[in-house]
Amino acid sequence: MKKITFFTPGAKFYENEFHFNNRKKFRSVSISGNICALDCPHCGGKMLKNMLDGSDPQNFETLCMKMIDEGCEGILLSGGCNISGEVELLPYCESISRVSKYIKVAVHCGFPSFQTLYKLKESGVSTVFFDVVGSRETVKNIFGIDAGAEDYAERLECMKTIGLSCSPHIVVGLDYGKIKGEYAALDIVYEFSPEKLVLVVLKPLSGTKMSRTSPPPLEDVLSFFESAVKKLPGSSFYLGCARPSGYYSEVLEEKALDMGFSGIAYPFAKTVKKACAAGYDISFSDICCAF
Repeated sequence: MKKITFFTPGAKFYENEFHFNNRKKFRSVSISGNICALDCPHCGGKMLKNMLDGSDPQNFETLCMKMIDEGCEGILLSGGCNISGEVELLPYCESISRVSKYIKVAVHCGFPSFQTLYKLKESGVSTVFFDVVGSRETVKNIFGIDAGAEDYAERLECMKTIGLSCSPHIVVGLDYGKIKGEYAALDIVYEFSPEKLVLVVLKPLSGTKMSRTSPPPLEDVLSFFESAVKKLPGSSFYLGCARPSGYYSEVLEEKALDMGFSGIAYPFAKTVKKACAAGYDISFSDICCAF
């Protein structure tokens, strides 16, 4: 029987006839509060505002222990980047090593240094979220740093070599809704035969420099999804939480189901109904899909 998991972590409220999520099971924590040195046009620090403030390693550790007492089973640890594009996690690694004994810890580290990757491995993190970008022009346009496909490949190679679990993500339409380096990013990921690949789509956010940007054409996104599934037949695919809402998202979910994706974040009830009607063995998880 085909299986699919629907993921409903605590970043959003989710309730319908199929599931009501426990928002305390998975929380998102920022090590920098709302501060980010990059001020990227697609985010502008907006994504940090809904995260809990874990500024300062001791405060982070105290916060985590409190959340564990409340039933938390996992966290996403992220934050704003420095001018090099990295979330400065090194000062937190000792605290992470203590917290990771009790809950799952995923980290989103931006464009990490190799030193950071080694220390994260030592700290016992469960997985690293890593946005793979295949266009140097896109990296410059969006993050303002000088890095190309080869630099992203080197970080994936480092993680594979040291045995650091990685959950690669590809953001379709990251460069102002245009598809530029996504297929090159797919080529990079292909070389490392990932167990899973999380696909997300640019969602223009109000109050950012991209607020008036249109998401990439739906048919182009679906073509990319199809190419990814064909190129990586041994990998599991997940439709992540970042994507345009409404009809656009409904179609993405329907097609992801048709393509055999292993998981979908925050599905519409009609998607769940379709999965049931198609004979899927469905389950819900209040933990992030990238674990």
